[in-house]
Amino acid sequence: MAKVHRRTLDDRPVVILNTEGQPVRPKAVVVEIGRFLGTLAKDPELVPFNILDWKFMPTKEKFWSYVRV
Repeated sequence: MAKVHRRTLDDRPVVILNTEGQPVRPKAVVVEIGRFLGTLAKDPELVPFNILDWKFMPTKEKFWSYVRV
């Protein structure tokens, strides 16, 4: 997923979300987003393995800021 991590804001594809804010189209981009998030989940600095509930994740703002930028 190195190409996704290197993308600039101008290179990002448009993603269509449903009413619940979940990505639904285009299918290839939705799959790519899932894989990208999976690579982030493997980073113990962004997603510590000892925290089992997202509500208590001390790094969730850092995680979301990386995803949004």
